[in-house]
Amino acid sequence: MAYSQSFIDFLAIYEERLNVVIDKINSLCTIEAFNANFDQFSSLSKEQWYQFIEDWVRLRSKLNHPQDIDFFEYSIIPVSEKQFEYFVDLDDPGLQVFGYGYYTIKNKCWYKYIMFANLTEVVDNSPELIDFAELKSFLEQLDKKAYAQCHEQAGA
Repeated sequence: MAYSQSFIDFLAIYEERLNVVIDKINSLCTIEAFNANFDQFSSLSKEQWYQFIEDWVRLRSKLNHPQDIDFFEYSIIPVSEKQFEYFVDLDDPGLQVFGYGYYTIKNKCWYKYIMFANLTEVVDNSPELIDFAELKSFLEQLDKKAYAQCHEQAGA
C-alpha cells in the first residue's frame, strides 16, 4: 500500500511504538468485558490500523487553532477506531491512554482524563481481572469532573 509522505515521516519516528500500541489494543479487544463496555475500540489488522492512523495524521495536519495543535501533539494518536474518543501518546514511556473533552462556552478549554496510565502494564498483567464496567463508570465521572473544572475556570 502506498502511504502519504506525511505518514511515512510519522512512521520514521513512531513505527515501533505504533506497532506496540496496535498489539496492545488488539489484545484488549479479545476480552469480552472490555468490548461490552468500550465498543469504541476495534481489533484491526496492521494495514487497517495504518490506514486509520494515516487518516488521523492527515486530519491533524489541518488543525489551525493553536490550542488544538498544542493539545493534539504530533505524538498523540487515536486508539478508538469507531470515534475519536480515546488517544495514546506515543512519546509517553507507558503509552498512556486517555479520553478528552473540551469546553467552549466562553473560552476553549481542552481537558483529558486517564484511562490507563500505562497501557503496556495493563495488557501484560492480567487485564481480564479488570472490572471494565466500573472503569467505564469511573471514566464518565472523571469526564464530568474535568468538564466542570473547565466551566469553573471559564467563569461561566
